[in-house]
Amino acid sequence: MSGLTDFRYKFGRVVAASWYQFVIFATESASEDTFSSDKEHISKQTEDKILVLRRILKRFPYWSGGHLLLGALQLSCRKQLGAYASALAAKKLLPDDDVSARYLMARVFLSSGKGADALLIFESLNQQFPQRYDITEDLAAAQMQVENNVAALSLLESIPEQQRSKQSEAVLRYLRQKVQ
Repeated sequence: MSGLTDFRYKFGRVVAASWYQFVIFATESASEDTFSSDKEHISKQTEDKILVLRRILKRFPYWSGGHLLLGALQLSCRKQLGAYASALAAKKLLPDDDVSARYLMARVFLSSGKGADALLIFESLNQQFPQRYDITEDLAAAQMQVENNVAALSLLESIPEQQRSKQSEAVLRYLRQKVQ
């Protein structure tokens, strides 16, 4: 490995570590504060982070984690096409370990209203990782999107009560009323 290649690799790792924390915070704040009065401000911050992350990815196009972060940010801004492109790029860069890329792609399908496509991916991920309750919740959402409420109800009930999110608790109450 030449000195320049070694430097680029180390610099890419530093960029990845710092941007991971920075962008994940932006994604969480953009998704959790959707009812906040600062919605435009958060959206503007997220758009700025997307632009900076795109510039970094032009410089380091083989940074698969960057593509995943970009896809998550774009998905939080409801830019499904860009998030799908980022998921495809990450999947190409991670052919052996594409779990994160498949998860992002399934979330893109789910937010685009393509529940049947999302359902296939979430089912395989749920079989692979049965203890990841976020995948189980997303699988239940995909089941609801294809109007299979009984399966969604059983999936949400299979999650231990202390592990359920507030959203899944609300959906569980709704489904219990609807199915009865």
